[in-house]
Amino acid sequence: MRKILIVSNYNYAEFVEACLASAIAQSCKFDLLLFIDDGSTDDSVQRVESGFANCSALRVIRKANGGQLSCFNAALPYVEQDDLVFFMDADDVYPPDYVERVLEQYRRGDD
Repeated sequence: MRKILIVSNYNYAEFVEACLASAIAQSCKFDLLLFIDDGSTDDSVQRVESGFANCSALRVIRKANGGQLSCFNAALPYVEQDDLVFFMDADDVYPPDYVERVLEQYRRGDD
C-alpha cells in the first residue's frame, strides 16, 4: 500500500514551502506527493519547482483553473486501488507524526 498526498493549490505562494516541507518531514514518509496547481497566477509553482527539485517523490501537475474537485480528479491517473490517499490544501501543514498516527488508526480499523 502506497501513501500518496494530493496537495491542491491556487495562488498559495506564501504557504507552499511550509506546506510541502511539513509533508516531506513526516516521520512516516509519503511514497508520492502530487502537487496539483489549479491555474495559479502567482509564483507558487516556481517556488515548488525550485525549492523542492531534490524531492524524488514530488510530481507537479499544472492544469487550468477548475476548482478543488478538479485538482483531485487530475490526480486520479496516479492513484492505484490499494493506495492510501491523503488530501491537503497548499496553505496547510501537517504535524511531523500525522501520517504515522493515521496509519496506526487505519491498521487498528478505527474510523
